[in-house]
Amino acid sequence: MEEILNKMKNTTFFICLFMFNCSFSQQTEGSIIMESGEAIPFANIQLKNTTIGTVSNEEGKFSIYVPTKHQNEAIVFSFLGFETQELTVAAWNKKKQLQIILKQKIELLEETLVIGKRNKLTGDEILAKAFDNYNLNFSDKPFIAKGFIRHTERDKKEYKYLVEAAIEKYDAGYTTDVKNQKTNVLEVRKSFDNRVFDSLFIYQLYQSDITGKSLYKISKKFSTLKNIQKEEINKAILNKDNYRWSNKVKQTFFYDLFRKDLLRYHNVKGATFDKKMFKRMTFNLDSTLFMDDEVVYRIKITPNSKPYKEYGKTFFPIGWIYIQKSDFSILEFELSFLRSKSDDYANIVLGSRVTLSLNVKYKRINGHMYLYYLKIKKPKVLNLRRLIESKEARTKPESFYFTTEEILFTEFIFDPEIIQSKNNEVWQEKLFGKQHPYNYTFWKNYNTLLETKEQEKLINDLEKKVSLKEQFKNNN
Repeated sequence: MEEILNKMKNTTFFICLFMFNCSFSQQTEGSIIMESGEAIPFANIQLKNTTIGTVSNEEGKFSIYVPTKHQNEAIVFSFLGFETQELTVAAWNKKKQLQIILKQKIELLEETLVIGKRNKLTGDEILAKAFDNYNLNFSDKPFIAKGFIRHTERDKKEYKYLVEAAIEKYDAGYTTDVKNQKTNVLEVRKSFDNRVFDSLFIYQLYQSDITGKSLYKISKKFSTLKNIQKEEINKAILNKDNYRWSNKVKQTFFYDLFRKDLLRYHNVKGATFDKKMFKRMTFNLDSTLFMDDEVVYRIKITPNSKPYKEYGKTFFPIGWIYIQKSDFSILEFELSFLRSKSDDYANIVLGSRVTLSLNVKYKRINGHMYLYYLKIKKPKVLNLRRLIESKEARTKPESFYFTTEEILFTEFIFDPEIIQSKNNEVWQEKLFGKQHPYNYTFWKNYNTLLETKEQEKLINDLEKKVSLKEQFKNNN
């Protein structure tokens, strides 16, 4: 009897221990607001003494998974212009919903920062110093970044396409070519496709890509989809999703995507941010902010007197860039490219003057800066022929189409043995077109970006429409 009781005690002990550990390993949600109650979007949430972190969404809400082994660490909350706060995981775990209030830290005029001598650095000079310090602020050592991507395509009313996935990116270091990167798709969480294509145009593009012939010649050869198998059209759609073509060179979706990390790859041929940018853009020091007791320059980006031209088109860059004063490391930048009001392509085909909108954030780990948040939004041509030929089509909200990539890197790996082991595995880079069973065990312990209320509604609506479409196909 005593032996049975001891076994029961041991069993109870291990159950309690398991429940205790699980409680520390659950996803905990919260929100970050100002003293006024206004939400703080894209605030930094970092598990202290680790590389694990996330950001708040546009409503200031966030979710973070804390592994059991880090239950004694603190969570650090920070945002440009606000005082940093810390909260222990133990204190956090007592609440399922947290509300973190960050106090605004007063901005300083640049003249007050230097005693006895005015700082005469201009915005151009500050950014030039940031470039000169790249070799100090960016690491040349290999690493792997684990992250989460949310790809959405929508018109002005609803989502048409959604893919969410866990990814990992290998980077050989700052001094290496962007071609030395590679990306692995670990798990797909959601994938819903309700797009309507100009299938003939998509197929013509595909043929032009793989043959190297002009679109004009291809359109003459393939003027109709008659006698073209459905499998070939699907192949064309997947090709357009998973690859980008530049000067007849096939590039993967992720290669093209991460080249948009403009500052990190300023030395890549044709980069937007290189030494020539001072002739295309104006950088004016606007003000200064605090970040973790460090002074940060806030620099405004505006068009230069000479318009920025590319491929014969005129672009007007506007945005902000944030540079830390002590070491000239770049913390964040926001940038949009606008086309001219008189640009027919922008007005008729894209329905928007904004051809590219970027938000890029870096974080410091072990003394170096690493990309950890990237958001890209741009208009996308889906039914080009219909838009060009039909004035009526241009008045419909579903005619104008936007695609958004949002990536959050939640953890960084620097151990050479782990990196080598991972690189010996087979990496799967295709994000689109493959259905994966939902892996509950994987996702319950993986950091992601929380949806906003609007995103949640749009995703649910899309899921219902795709489900109904599948039911209709099966019943017919």
